Amino acid sequence: MTGNDSVLSAYTHNNKFLKELMQFYRFNESAFSENSCVIYQGDCVTIYWDGTRNNARIERLDHFEKERYNTKLCFIPSERNLLSAIRNLDRSYRTSDLDVLFNYILEWDETRDMYTRTEPKTLTVAPVMEYYFDREKNTDMIRLKATGKEFSTFYASSGIQSALPVEVLVDYICGMAGKSAPVTKDELYDLLKKFLQRTPAENDSAVSAEKMNDLPYHLINYQSVQLYIEELEQNLYPESQWELVRHIVSSIKKATETTAFNSMLTLTTHSPYVLTALNVLMLASRAFQKNQQATLNIIPQKYILPENSYGAYYLTEQGDLENILDSDLGMISGMQLDGVSDRVDECIAELNAIIYGGEKLT
Repeated sequence: MTGNDSVLSAYTHNNKFLKELMQFYRFNESAFSENSCVIYQGDCVTIYWDGTRNNARIERLDHFEKERYNTKLCFIPSERNLLSAIRNLDRSYRTSDLDVLFNYILEWDETRDMYTRTEPKTLTVAPVMEYYFDREKNTDMIRLKATGKEFSTFYASSGIQSALPVEVLVDYICGMAGKSAPVTKDELYDLLKKFLQRTPAENDSAVSAEKMNDLPYHLINYQSVQLYIEELEQNLYPESQWELVRHIVSSIKKATETTAFNSMLTLTTHSPYVLTALNVLMLASRAFQKNQQATLNIIPQKYILPENSYGAYYLTEQGDLENILDSDLGMISGMQLDGVSDRVDECIAELNAIIYGGEKLT
């Protein structure tokens, strides 16, 4: 979308939009029908696609040239622990089609070089452990801090295998905010061409040299990050879910503060514990408005979610999105995820009636 006209044109011809959408997310033909529709309203472009036989329509908004920017994207799939659970997955998984899992493997290869034997990462979900990448063995390693005992992540628990890539990728992706983005030769040529075309005449003092130097910044650097994480709670104890949520929120906040441009996190979850952790951070934002110091004694500021910076939705059986954010309380309602509690209470009441006699409790 930030490319030149030829790139944009390619996705509006020969059904390229649908073909690559199906390829990347591994959809088959049955996932779409003539009634399928995609409508996307972005900051700088709109995308409209209707029906499997039609090309997508992609339009740049009027302020595209002025406000378009680079953002660092990362999708962490639910299959993330395959990297540790299957030996040498990065070597054995080969595909001629770039799909979401292959993309995830590539991102992991790019990320894990951050941590070495001498500069490991302490795990948020297990502070007694630290992670590093052994370049010589091409192996991800876990080391116990107390004893120095080391072992491959292949032998780690399923919880560590699931949480580790989330922690490492979140740290890396959020750390890219404000840093240089890769630019191809064609993109660099287009940037220089447009930059020179916008250079004011020598007698025009409306634009200073300092401002001119800042013009391409939003294109050659990452202005923000966008994280998409599937099933964060996977294989994790409630306490680990709590710690991981806080770590991710603090990382996103740090990225936003680095560039002064809003970064974004999208989570999918089945866990009431994840919602509870988020609710605490949301409630802290309201308490912070009342008494800052008292709130900070309970929740450090790096974890506090700013008011009106979050949303929550539940996917109904009919396929609709239902808003489950209570605007009065500023918290997420977890009733949809905890619907089993009523059934459990009813069964316990009936069983107690059998054990102790008498009528069923109400």
